[in-house]
Amino acid sequence: MPFKYVSSIPQYRLYNSKHANRSTAGKLVTIYPRIDLLEQTLRRLDDHLRHIEGPHILSDVRWSNGPVFVRFGAFKRMEHDGKFCVLRPDGSWDEDRRQPWFILPDWVTVPDFLKPAVDRKELYDVPFNVESVIRQSNAGGVYSAYMIATGEEVVVKEGRRHAGYTRDAADGHARIRHEAEVLRRLAGAEATPRVVWEGDVGGHYMVALSKMVGMTLERWIVLNMPLYSSLPKDWQEYASRCNQIVNRLIDAVAGINAADVVHGDIHPQNILVDPSNLSIAIIDFETATSLVGMLTRAINAPGYTVPDEIETSHADRYAITKLITDMLTARVEHEDITDERYNWALPVLLEQISAKNGSAPAAMLQMIETRRRILVDIGLHEKSDIEPPVANFIAKLRADMPAVMAASQSRFGHLPVHYSVFEDELSGVGLGFAGHAIALYPERDESLIIGITNEAQRSTRVGMFDGLCGSVYGLLRLGAETDAVALIDGVDLLGSAPSMRVFDGAAGILIAALKAEAYGAVVKKISSNLQRDIGEVARQYLAATGMDHKVRSIRTNRFVLQNSGLMYGDLGLAWLFAEAYIRFGSTLFIDAMNHALMSELRSYEFTPGGGLQFEDNGRLLPYLATGSAGFGVVLHDIPADLVNPAVSAVIPDLITACAPTFSASCGLFNGYSGLFYGRNGLKKFMGADLAPLADLDTSVRAMAVYTSFEAWAVPSDENFRVTTDFATGASGIIHVANMVRSGYYGLLQPLQT
Repeated sequence: MPFKYVSSIPQYRLYNSKHANRSTAGKLVTIYPRIDLLEQTLRRLDDHLRHIEGPHILSDVRWSNGPVFVRFGAFKRMEHDGKFCVLRPDGSWDEDRRQPWFILPDWVTVPDFLKPAVDRKELYDVPFNVESVIRQSNAGGVYSAYMIATGEEVVVKEGRRHAGYTRDAADGHARIRHEAEVLRRLAGAEATPRVVWEGDVGGHYMVALSKMVGMTLERWIVLNMPLYSSLPKDWQEYASRCNQIVNRLIDAVAGINAADVVHGDIHPQNILVDPSNLSIAIIDFETATSLVGMLTRAINAPGYTVPDEIETSHADRYAITKLITDMLTARVEHEDITDERYNWALPVLLEQISAKNGSAPAAMLQMIETRRRILVDIGLHEKSDIEPPVANFIAKLRADMPAVMAASQSRFGHLPVHYSVFEDELSGVGLGFAGHAIALYPERDESLIIGITNEAQRSTRVGMFDGLCGSVYGLLRLGAETDAVALIDGVDLLGSAPSMRVFDGAAGILIAALKAEAYGAVVKKISSNLQRDIGEVARQYLAATGMDHKVRSIRTNRFVLQNSGLMYGDLGLAWLFAEAYIRFGSTLFIDAMNHALMSELRSYEFTPGGGLQFEDNGRLLPYLATGSAGFGVVLHDIPADLVNPAVSAVIPDLITACAPTFSASCGLFNGYSGLFYGRNGLKKFMGADLAPLADLDTSVRAMAVYTSFEAWAVPSDENFRVTTDFATGASGIIHVANMVRSGYYGLLQPLQT
């Protein structure tokens, strides 16, 4: 009988941790019996395991009372149209929906012996009514609710037994019960919730807490930071309000510590701010400990983990110093990236603002002094002998990048790339060896050719920025035409493309073919007639209303789930048609380009001081891959009289969107490098003066980290790890600098033999 199992205890704990996938978490052994053996298998397993406790598998039905669960699904991985699927009896595909609740296809007949389990409903009396979900994880959930007897608004926290483990072996149930105990001890303490009710509900521990007023500090920073201003008066006003929040937080932490409690996980999502009066509340005490207790480091926010040399009693005050840096620069230095933990963004920001009037605003300096004073009080002094990154930092980044790549390959067996590479099996120009080869050109390193080839042979993706097509482009950039031809021999790239997007679909493959026309043997394997094939795409697109976005709002940073901008939306098709017009001169492509530009703009919104940006359920995206900056890549070389006047009219607003004082990251796709590059492309279209490369160098220098192997590097979008890839790391930054020096703003230059 086929089966699979998790091979080690550490791996099982990882798969059943707090942030594990809720639809698959908790499974230790999965067995695939024939349908005629299913009942016998279930009963025999239950006979042996019924007295053993285990996690509830959310996607399955519990067979009896033990840890045995069953679901209907595919025995092996089957995909169709980019989705996991099963085959219906008639041979057609049906999505194998893997959700954290039991789903039974409507065409499946439930065997009689399973009907009691499928039909079983477990109902419990609780003194509250849940109105909405705030968030959920494998450990449990957080819900907005009200008490039935009094109508009081509460927040209900749920902890699951045997699920959501942290490294200290505490499950969600234990942590929520612990949180309730801590909050009872803190009853009456300033800025903390009150326990309204608690109890065990069907093996889930639930606590109803008084609802605290306000938005998260993270959200408050986003809404209030004068990101698009370097005027001292704007930063003085912002920093003055930040000081009020910080002072109230210092007082609240003092009160909590006085009750022999250390919160242990203070960060911007665990602090609420009332925007009307700047009062604060501290929430989420599930990892709290005593002043002399042990800190739980497994689920703390990255960048806020307390150094080993700091006593537990000082943990919350140390977190406040990180918050001050975060409030001023929208980033913190993560301990997994650099031992120094020095944030160069702060001095660079002061340098930029001081340039306006010769000195930094007093309120900003007050925040920095508060930070310094706390560090001194807790016995942590910042090093005074740290060498700052050099002024010409991008050149240093380029010089050190091979060492950073080699160190990662030696230590971990792979390039230092964004974690999505492993989650979604990405490579190509965006996340693979190919992007590194483009950045390091004209260096022709045989190891890069070998790396690209090996990576491409393993890839299951075919796109320009995520897979095989990008590998081919990278090989051609290195002049390895024979290797490139061999990679796609017998492969139908366009026919295999899962979408029309630039990132992973047909548009990106066709753009690659246009850029690689000098290599006729390769292009013929993609398209026997590029003008005809792109023309057919244009005609079909003009007959439609734009790209089909089944889910308009996404609120995720995963590359494969985006749906806007140059890489993922209508703007990417505009790029294809613009390139086709430059190559072939047909007005069909201008018509299609303008249609795509207008379709893209349908989801953009004007923002106070922030220009015109793509709006996604409250998120504003000005970035090159997903928003405003991508317009610069499309329009940089198109005559202004060919562009729809409605598009031309908003170019100044798009430029404004691409011109923040700084960004929380510095990468190409979703950071300052892409904003800088797209802004210059738009300025080139308008005939305006371009920003000097020194501006980019200053902003990238603010993100510099000095690694343990004595090389300079930069972190990825989320600031979690050092990366060198094209989309988020050093390769993209170096490539932008190369393109700016050459005066080219079409992102990827046409290749020459």
